[in-house]
Amino acid sequence: MPEQTQPVRNVWAGNMAIRSSVFAATGGFREDFGKVGDVARPEDTDLCLRAASERGVWLYEPTGNVGHWIPRQRATFRYFTRRCCHEGQGKAALAALDGAWESTAAERNYTYRILPSGVLRGLRDAAGGDVWGAARAASIAVGFATTAAGFAAGWLSATGLPLLGRLHRHSARVIGPADRAPAQKSTQAAKRAVIASAPVRVP
Repeated sequence: MPEQTQPVRNVWAGNMAIRSSVFAATGGFREDFGKVGDVARPEDTDLCLRAASERGVWLYEPTGNVGHWIPRQRATFRYFTRRCCHEGQGKAALAALDGAWESTAAERNYTYRILPSGVLRGLRDAAGGDVWGAARAASIAVGFATTAAGFAAGWLSATGLPLLGRLHRHSARVIGPADRAPAQKSTQAAKRAVIASAPVRVP
């Protein structure tokens, strides 16, 4: 993550501040898109994409803090791989909804730059005597492979199309107007809910 305040594609709902006027105009969070049970669809990223496309940019503030309690069962390799698979499926659903190019921009940068450097760092640590260095490198590789498999399965489920070749900017919109009707209805319902709930205003 950046070490200074700068624009980012999206922030996270755990510590997000958005102007109430933008939240209402965007339609708020989708009622039919989010984390339910084992389904991990990134509703915060979806909101950020829709808001930024019309209203400006999101800023990441590195000095901001939020407390997040992690249960012990989430500190296992089994949970890590399962979460990676679910994240891949969720990103595929987001890509089908908001456009493949926009929805995977941060992930492509992460895959091309951050993950390889993490693997190399783990291998260097292992060569320097850190017995866990190789395990960290292997975990990154397994996590990426699991996420990619989840994305491919999620893409096929969401679009009915096999995941072939690169995600081109021209193929951003993969869902037709008729398929968008449920999402549009949920957005309108969310907007009515926002107006009715009179949210606290953020200056």
